Amino acid sequence: MRSYLPILIALTSCSPINESPTGQPNPVCQSGDDCCQPSELVCTGDPDNGMVCRCFKSWDCDSALSPEKCKQTPADTPDGSLSWTCKIEGGVETCGRGGSEVPPGKNGWTCQQVGGSVICTRQVNTPDGGGDWDCFYDKELNKFCTKKAPAADQGGVTKDGGLPPPPPKKDSGTPKKDSGAPPPDQGTPTSAWKCTTDASGVTTCKKVGSGMPTGSGPPGGNGEWKCYWSGSKIICEGSSTTPPGGAGWTCVPNEDVGGWRCEKTVTPGDMPPGGGTWGCTSGTSWNGTVCTQNPPPSSSGQVCVPGQKMWCDGQSYCGWGVVVCGPDGKWKTVVNPNTGQKELDCWEPANGVRPNTVCACFFSYFNKDCCERPDCLVPPGTNGQVCAPSAGQFCDYCNPLKPECVGAGNKCLVTSSHETFCGKDCAGGKPCPGGAICQKVTQKTTTLWQCMPADMSCYY
Repeated sequence: MRSYLPILIALTSCSPINESPTGQPNPVCQSGDDCCQPSELVCTGDPDNGMVCRCFKSWDCDSALSPEKCKQTPADTPDGSLSWTCKIEGGVETCGRGGSEVPPGKNGWTCQQVGGSVICTRQVNTPDGGGDWDCFYDKELNKFCTKKAPAADQGGVTKDGGLPPPPPKKDSGTPKKDSGAPPPDQGTPTSAWKCTTDASGVTTCKKVGSGMPTGSGPPGGNGEWKCYWSGSKIICEGSSTTPPGGAGWTCVPNEDVGGWRCEKTVTPGDMPPGGGTWGCTSGTSWNGTVCTQNPPPSSSGQVCVPGQKMWCDGQSYCGWGVVVCGPDGKWKTVVNPNTGQKELDCWEPANGVRPNTVCACFFSYFNKDCCERPDCLVPPGTNGQVCAPSAGQFCDYCNPLKPECVGAGNKCLVTSSHETFCGKDCAGGKPCPGGAICQKVTQKTTTLWQCMPADMSCYY
C-alpha cells in the first residue's frame, strides 16, 4: 500500500463538470487533464512533508471495458482526508465520522453535527455529471463508477475486460507509444536477423546494432539508449557525449529530461523478414532490436500466448502491475466482490518494478505511454526495471518517499497524472530556469512556491 502524501500540482482552466451549456453531461475529465479550478481543490497534509490536493472532477477511466468503468483513488471526501466512512444510496453520497470537526462544505458537500458524529451528504458525483452511472465506495475510500448499459442492452453479458485496452489518444505534440504495432515488413529478408520460434509459436527475432542512434558508423553517438517503437517511428531517449544524428535520425537535446531525443521512420530493413505484425523494442540493453510476433489466434479464441505477460493498471492502487496469460490463451481475471464483474488479475510486484523506459521512472502509476511496446506486452526475457535513485536536479524524476531533490526548499512534486519530478523553490522571487514558471500550491494558510515547466510536465 502506498502511504506517502505527494504534493499535487494545482491544474486550472476547466469548465464545470456537472453540466455543459447544452444541458448534456460533459466528457469525463481524466487524470492528468486540467480538471479543477484552484478553489475546487481539497488539500490535506503539510507542504513541508508532503501534501495531497484532490480534484472531485478528475477520474481514471477505462473505455475498453463494457460497460465503461471509472475510478477515483482515493475519492473526494468532504475534507480530503481518509477518516470517513462513506456509502452511496439512492443517488446520494453520505460520509460520516465521529467527533465535532465539521468541514465547511465544498464541491457539493453539506455537513452538519448529528449527535456525536459529523454527517456530510451530496448528490452522487459521477464522472460526467450525469445520472447513468452505478457508483460505490470500497473500504479504502476508492470510488468506482460503472456506466449503465442502454435499456436495449440491460441483462446482456458484460465484457470481461480481458483484452488489452486500446492506446490512449493524446495531443501534446510529442510522439508517444500510442499508434499500435509497426507496419508489416515489405523489404527483402536479411540474414542479419536471428530468429527463433518457441513451442508456443511465438517468433522472436534479434538484430545487433539496429534501432538506435548510436554505433561506430552513421548516425554516430554513443552512451545509453532506451527506445520504443510508435507506429511508423522509432523514438529513442538517452545520453551521448557526441551529438547523434544522420542516417535518417533526427535528434534534438532533451532539455527537460537531459541527454538527447531522437526519432526516425521505420524502414523495411528495421523489421524482421517474413511480413506480419511485430512488436519491437530496441536499446543498449538489447545491443540492438528485438521483435516478437505471436502466432495467429487459435480456433479456441485465444487472445494471448500462455505465459505471456502484460503491464497493466494495478488492481488495488493503480500502480504498475502485471497480468499473465493463462493456459486457455486469455488474460487471467478475477471477480470484483463489490460489482460481481470480471477484471484483469493485475498484481503489483513488491519491488516496484516497471517498464524499462525513461518514461516509467517519471510515473509512479500505470501509464500506457511508458510501456516498452505499444501493446504493453512485456518483452520476452525481460522483467522491467527498478528505477535508479534520482540525480535530484530540477525536472529529474524522483521518489516522493525519499528526500531525493537537491537544494533547500526543492520538493518532489506529483501531478494529477501521477508524474513525479523535482521542483525548485521560487519563494520570495527566486528565479526559475528557462522555460519554467513559478507555481503555488496552497493548503489552508500555507503556500508552497515551486518552479515547474509551463506545461506541468518534465517528461512530455
